Amino acid sequence: MQRDITDMSGKSRAGIAAPGKLIMVLISALLVVCMAAGCTPDRSKDEPVDGQTAATAENGDREDPSAPEQPGGNENDSDEGGSGDRIPEITDKEISEAYQKAVEAFGWFELGTMPADYEDIREADGYQYNRVTHDKIKTYDDLRSYLLTIFTDEIVEGLLTGSGSDMRLYRDIDGALYTIPAGRGSDITKGEETYEIFRESDKKIVYRVTVEVYDDPFEQTVSGTEQFDFTYEYTDGGWVFTYFELVR
Repeated sequence: MQRDITDMSGKSRAGIAAPGKLIMVLISALLVVCMAAGCTPDRSKDEPVDGQTAATAENGDREDPSAPEQPGGNENDSDEGGSGDRIPEITDKEISEAYQKAVEAFGWFELGTMPADYEDIREADGYQYNRVTHDKIKTYDDLRSYLLTIFTDEIVEGLLTGSGSDMRLYRDIDGALYTIPAGRGSDITKGEETYEIFRESDKKIVYRVTVEVYDDPFEQTVSGTEQFDFTYEYTDGGWVFTYFELVR
């Protein structure tokens, strides 16, 4: 009775072990098949190459199509200061017109003041002022802004302040431009004017005025000439006279 039990136990262990071996054989076969088919993961791309993965190194050798294309040529070929510093061309006609505007504006201080309403009278600093009736220049700021399109800051300030004089020809009163009517008239000993333009550089022009001088203004006998050179320069984004005076 005891022997039978022993045999039966041996058969049971043998029966259990057989399927286990079969499974191991199948797993081994699958591994062989996978290795032959290249199923083994390739870790070469993940291995660092000089601190980078192989994939990163490979991509680093390629140009990034999204990167902006760098312009060729020498960087010094670009315009100095950019396109904002380009000086606009100015014709001889425009220069001559600028001179005539300067003569008129300068004359408001040297020859005769701007037209005014003599019935609109105000007093300031002991002087009587009349309201200016210019078509476009209505205020003191208007006058100053207009002058700055023709002359430098220094010339404009000299005109408006009277170059140290206590009397100011123009002033703001209640938001309007007023003036002291005054004038000396033109120099009758001066005759005809001729003009020449010299372009010394792209930023500097000399406007030369030659005026006849009469020995006898009534007979208009020319005894000689006087010459004036006015510098017209491009500064602070515009053309202005850096030197100016009236020739007559």
